[in-house]
Formats: sequence, structure tokens, C-alpha cells
Amino acid sequence: MRLDARPAGARSPRAVKIGCPDRRGLLADVLNGMRRLELAVVRAAVTTTQDGYAHDVFECRRAAEGVEPLDASAIRAEFARELQTTPALPPVKRPKPR
Repeated sequence: MRLDARPAGARSPRAVKIGCPDRRGLLADVLNGMRRLELAVVRAAVTTTQDGYAHDVFECRRAAEGVEPLDASAIRAEFARELQTTPALPPVKRPKPR
């Protein structure tokens, strides 16, 4: 699993990038982690390659005004915990390209 969380600018949304093998429920697990961190998604790009690898990029900001910003290590820790403690579901079956 690859996980990166960087500020997009001083007062801009934070970019959260996740790369890992795709599986059923992955997006729901990511969004649950964002909910626990009180992050609101501003923009998202969710992609899965033909070989079943998810590349997800989210622009997030704190959901509530006046809430202290999160540092990248707090975001990484939450997603690492969320994605590694969730029981694995069977991988998504994809049709073979013709």
C-alpha cells in the first residue's frame, strides 16, 4: 500500500493519495477513514488499473470550520489502520480485455 498526504497549499485542500490492490469495499473504507478524521472531499479521482491496482486521489479539507488542521502523519496513520484492519474481501473480478 502506498499512502501520501500533502497540503496542496497553505489554505487549500489537502491531497490524499492512496495506491493499493483493489478489493470490494476499498472506497467505503477510505471514506470511513475520512469521516473519522472529519475530512470533507472536495474532489476525487478514483482509478483502477487493468491489473487490479487502485490509484485514488482525494482533495480534502476539514469538514468543520475552526477545527485544527491535521498533519500528514495523522492522516497516514488513520488510513494505514483503516486499510490494514478491515477484513479482506474477495478481489473484484474484472472482465478480460478483448
